[in-house]
Amino acid sequence: MTEICGVISTFTHHHPEVDIQLVVEQSHLLRQHFSEGSLEIILHQDFTGTASMEDKVLWSENLYWYATPAWRHDSDKSLKLITWGPDCYYRNLAEEKLRQANIPFAVMLECPSVAGMLAAITTGLGGGNTQSIQR
Repeated sequence: MTEICGVISTFTHHHPEVDIQLVVEQSHLLRQHFSEGSLEIILHQDFTGTASMEDKVLWSENLYWYATPAWRHDSDKSLKLITWGPDCYYRNLAEEKLRQANIPFAVMLECPSVAGMLAAITTGLGGGNTQSIQR
């Protein structure tokens, strides 16, 4: 976030006639705003693998799930998930895969902030995901 804000700041100082609005939101909401015409350009994640002719893939990511190093799975208990919330693609993906594997689970925390999710994961409340960007 710091990098993109710095780029936008530099750009707007050199081009004050250009209006820029930076919107940070979940991908499905960004796509909705784009289709409604309220945003002219978006950077978003595509989880469906169905890019349109207008889309340009900029990079691909691997998805990793994390818990504290001391965490051990107890098959007699539900796996505790830390998620962004009910509309979170990662949550939906995790729930789908856990159901397929017959692993019981429960959402321990829904939190819209990265700091909150990381705090929950690192203190052992449950497991969540983070990404490693392949560049």
